[in-house]
Amino acid sequence: MTRTAVEPSVATDPPRVKPLKKRKFNRSEALAGYAFIAPWAIGFLVFTLGAMIYSLVISFTHYNLATGSAPPAGLDNYKQLWDDPSIRKSLSWLDAHDGLPTTLLALPRAA
Repeated sequence: MTRTAVEPSVATDPPRVKPLKKRKFNRSEALAGYAFIAPWAIGFLVFTLGAMIYSLVISFTHYNLATGSAPPAGLDNYKQLWDDPSIRKSLSWLDAHDGLPTTLLALPRAA
């Protein structure tokens, strides 16, 4: 049997890879992109976000559709909603004894 000497490996630098060039878009391409997105963005802001914010604002008032008056109600509407037995019944799945823990335990398995 012969033994061969093994030379210790010399640390070599890995081959250098050229970094990818960032693609620069010219101004007309950027404007074209904004022009394609603009109708969706305007529609979202006006019809969705605007309606959501307005409904939140009028939820703090006693709005009368017939007269258009909206005297402030503060949190009275939400207190009235919470005290309503039919709303309480519809939220019964949040019962701390059964519904909520079961829901929280089932969420990790669903993912």
